[in-house]
Amino acid sequence: MAKKKVRKKKKAEIQDFLVKVKDLRKTTEAIQLLPETPSTDAGYPSAFEWRDKPFQVLSMIGRWTVAEVDESQSSRNCFRLELENGYQVDIAHELTTGSWTMIGVETELFEEMRKSK
Repeated sequence: MAKKKVRKKKKAEIQDFLVKVKDLRKTTEAIQLLPETPSTDAGYPSAFEWRDKPFQVLSMIGRWTVAEVDESQSSRNCFRLELENGYQVDIAHELTTGSWTMIGVETELFEEMRKSK
């Protein structure tokens, strides 16, 4: 009986997580950390600038690592973040160079940023 309760709880947690995760438009654009912006304990910045606009991070939704495949690619830590404005983005931290890159963005935010250029 206890195992069924645990399974139902795990299933509910997974369903709650999947509701939060959105499909993102792929991109590869540099982002800049804002001066004096601390990184969180999990290693992602609490704020950054993309296309000359500042963004505050509300929370981390997920994290994964992409390992080096060959000499042309470096390993990187990737983060799915929820921004203060409610949008989700994926960012990557290149471990060899220390640079940060936007690798995924909600289509609505992408279009909003394109119009404001």
